[in-house]
Amino acid sequence: MMTSLQLAAVVAGALGLSRGTVVQHLRNLQKGDKITFAGHGRGAAPMGPGDAARLLIAAAGSDAVKDSLATLNAFGELLPIRTDGRPPPQVTFLDHLTGLLTEIASAPRRDEKDPELPKLTNVAFTIVSAACEDRDRHPRFAISKTGTRSKWMGAISFGPRDWEQPMMGESDFAMQLRGSGSGLIRVKIVTLDALHAIGGSL
Repeated sequence: MMTSLQLAAVVAGALGLSRGTVVQHLRNLQKGDKITFAGHGRGAAPMGPGDAARLLIAAAGSDAVKDSLATLNAFGELLPIRTDGRPPPQVTFLDHLTGLLTEIASAPRRDEKDPELPKLTNVAFTIVSAACEDRDRHPRFAISKTGTRSKWMGAISFGPRDWEQPMMGESDFAMQLRGSGSGLIRVKIVTLDALHAIGGSL
């Protein structure tokens, strides 16, 4: 059983962040009822893939620890982008990330020599936003570039519910900012190594 503080330590180590920073994100999410919380020590609630996914999004996507909840809500609720006019599947980016961590947690530990593993990338997902004071002025996006150990798939882009334009990276996002007065883009990339370190600890 992994406790919340143990999960924070794993996420911090996987991302290269200080443990104190990730623990503060954890506390913020617990206050917002986004992380399972029940007691301490032996009575502490065990952490699952959903808890890990929420903490990962908050820790990876926040520029400051005070932004934990806003970051989770902004990126976690994004939906797959459809460009064919049909409604997007009701699977959020948070759902998708939880599913990946669930399969990683239940699979045998990854063998780096496995020929089925991709050789040309170590990118799990990218989250993209505009750097401006009005955080709601521009939409945010997430791009998942990973499948699981047993299944590799192409990139899946996640955006706001009504977004229908292709969004495959920061170049597409930069085109959306043209003429907006916002000239700086924040890009956060989480590696496959980090994703497997977190999922493999659950």
